[in-house]
Amino acid sequence: MEPFGRLLTATSFLLAFTFALIVLAQRKRAPAATVAWILTFFALPYLGVFLYLLLGYRNLARRRRLRRVPKLPVIPDAAGPGVDEERLPDDSVRLARLCERLSGMALEPGNHLDLYEQAEESYAAIEAEIRGAKKHVHLLYYIFQPDEVGRRFRDLLCHKAAEGVECRVLVDHIGSFRLGKTFLAPFAEAGVRFAFFWPVRLNRPWWGFHLRNHRKLVVVDGETGFVGSQNLGNEYVRWKSRRIAWRDTLVRITGPSVNDLQRVFIEDWEFTTDEKLRAPKYFAAPHGHGAQRPHGSLVQVLPTGPDERDLGLELVLQQLLFSARDRVTMLTPYFVPTLSLLLAFGAATRRGVRVDVVVPAHSDQWLVAGVGRAWYPDVLATGANLYQYGHSFLHAKVVTVDDRFVLLGSPNMDERSFRLNFELSLVVHDEAFAKRMVTSFDSIRAGSRSMRRLNAVPRTFTANVRDGALRLLSPLL
Repeated sequence: MEPFGRLLTATSFLLAFTFALIVLAQRKRAPAATVAWILTFFALPYLGVFLYLLLGYRNLARRRRLRRVPKLPVIPDAAGPGVDEERLPDDSVRLARLCERLSGMALEPGNHLDLYEQAEESYAAIEAEIRGAKKHVHLLYYIFQPDEVGRRFRDLLCHKAAEGVECRVLVDHIGSFRLGKTFLAPFAEAGVRFAFFWPVRLNRPWWGFHLRNHRKLVVVDGETGFVGSQNLGNEYVRWKSRRIAWRDTLVRITGPSVNDLQRVFIEDWEFTTDEKLRAPKYFAAPHGHGAQRPHGSLVQVLPTGPDERDLGLELVLQQLLFSARDRVTMLTPYFVPTLSLLLAFGAATRRGVRVDVVVPAHSDQWLVAGVGRAWYPDVLATGANLYQYGHSFLHAKVVTVDDRFVLLGSPNMDERSFRLNFELSLVVHDEAFAKRMVTSFDSIRAGSRSMRRLNAVPRTFTANVRDGALRLLSPLL
């Protein structure tokens, strides 16, 4: 056994050394995380390599096919009327330029936004648009449940496909793992195109499976889009045996930014299925919507994900916080802040900006909630105000700045949304819409419990050790 033992030792060292070089070559990874992985490789070489392939792999390369590159005539003459930057405040110009350089999608005028915060109302609005579809319906969801709500949408899509409407459904394989052959069979029979994003199967590489598509998006006829935090399922109406209401935020959008939402869906669909959807029929010409409403909302579509060169979502959040003058509000169901976000909180509060964060008192993810609570003292130490809302499960993801800017969509305020998930946000430059979102926030905050008392309670050594251990899990959630 001695020669075998030497071979095992040499192999483990070679594995550890090889994967240490791989991690060192990754520029996006934080130095502390790099050191942690290297120590793991050498201390537990085989287990460390397995864990890295399972949880640490981020090299998912995707060619950005449909961004605004002049050499790609994807949508002839379908660009919106454009924004006159000279008429915008400097903060708006800087934010728009940052988002465009990150995503390739410009700030567009002439959009109309309708807000939904109750599940049945938002589902009814989506169903109404699908019923009226003439050309195509595209759905992209992280979670599509095979329950009453899921069957409603499945049967409606099958009905529209039978009428000759092109219907495509793309869902994440991990988030929608409950979808089985029996539930999906009507799709195939009716001609609805269905695909799982990044399916986990035995016949394909399994590393990187934790890079998930967390987006929620509906596009109908290239004219109307829905973006927000809501998935499809019964629990998004009532949670925990219908005892606790579930609160989401969904926006219906018409206008030139719908073309960018269509680009996001098509990009994900092409990556998953290799089907090319480049025909002009999938997009609306400018005379079809936004050009007729020059005084609508300024909206910028912001897709982010692990295939991006930069940590786009985190950069945009930092820019929003650095531009704040009076107040920042944040609704998020899963709050595991990064150090850079905490620094931005501290910089804002020291300038006299009020920062209010509301999180749910009840969570459907107990581990994420526990790790988030371990960061509460650090959040409060920045001068930010932290509240827990207990009247419903708060699943909305919304940030407002000074009644000027709103960021809403699918991302949570945690490492997973910043670094591992494909997310979709809208950045809205609209005072009236921002004020409406702040009013909604204040109604939630009024029914919430302040966590400021945590700063008044002496921290025990045991509590500090527990929180320190939980914070180590932050990059994995």
